[in-house]
Amino acid sequence: YEEVSSVPGAVRVKFSPYEDIKLGGIYTTKIGLHKQDIEALNQVVGIDAEYLPSPDTSVYGELALSFTDIDEANSAQRDFWGAGYTVGVKNKGSLKSFGDDYELNLSFAHMNDNFSPGLSNYRFTRKDSIYGRHIYFQPIRPENEAIKVGDGIDIGRIAFNVNAKANFLNEDLKTRVD
Repeated sequence: YEEVSSVPGAVRVKFSPYEDIKLGGIYTTKIGLHKQDIEALNQVVGIDAEYLPSPDTSVYGELALSFTDIDEANSAQRDFWGAGYTVGVKNKGSLKSFGDDYELNLSFAHMNDNFSPGLSNYRFTRKDSIYGRHIYFQPIRPENEAIKVGDGIDIGRIAFNVNAKANFLNEDLKTRVD
């Protein structure tokens, strides 16, 4: 406890300038220290926006840029920039003729090879080369819903995602397509 070797930090801001628009921003940093000298620095700046053209529909987008600077051995220095983004549309509504409801989410995402957020695990979370790696049939907490099937997003990839959920017969029949 006498020497600090890593200093993390994060700031998140989110606000709604209008009733149908939500804007947000994030800044994270992770500083690696050796004998109180900075040897590694990672910074990420991100923005996100959501527009609600109707109460049941939203259009959203996120963009994050990362910068990493590492002092290697023998005074060599390595620095690189990276980016990741996603755009999509969500819609939910009633299926009155069938008795229940639906949710639909369509998105497009890309993360380039150099995107490196030091305080999160966006990279290397998709291990399977074709589809999502894990499928769970038991109940799962809502915040872990994204890992239930997988979204295919990883570095160096372009991912198109379609996620549809619907409930029929007063929720006796629940369907999900990813």
